[in-house]
Amino acid sequence: MDLLTTRSVPEAAEITVYGDTEVAMFAALWLAEQGRDVTLSSPGDSPGADTNDMERDRLCQLLESSGVTIRTGQVPPEKGAVVWAQDRRADDALAASANRDTVRVIGTRARGGRMYEATQSGFWTASTL
Repeated sequence: MDLLTTRSVPEAAEITVYGDTEVAMFAALWLAEQGRDVTLSSPGDSPGADTNDMERDRLCQLLESSGVTIRTGQVPPEKGAVVWAQDRRADDALAASANRDTVRVIGTRARGGRMYEATQSGFWTASTL
């Protein structure tokens, strides 16, 4: 997310985005738009594991038309310029400014890619705070 929010482009001409989420797909697309040679490397059978089939297909077509190479069933790269867009987890970076509570994962859509379930997950997490 830092890459997309700060709009900082890695210096390397060739970049691998590793991840199987929608964030990985958007990061790869954005880097391709910045003139980088991008490979989207997904550990799963297809990228966009956290989105629905129609959105995934649309994004894959957009990536391919932007020159992004998509590889599936991959292991994390060990060298080169890599943007890591995998493993969503709770983050305590904002803990000091959020009443010293750990910021929790809310609505990751990891459960079946359904917005309803993500919203419910957010509500349940918020109710425990």
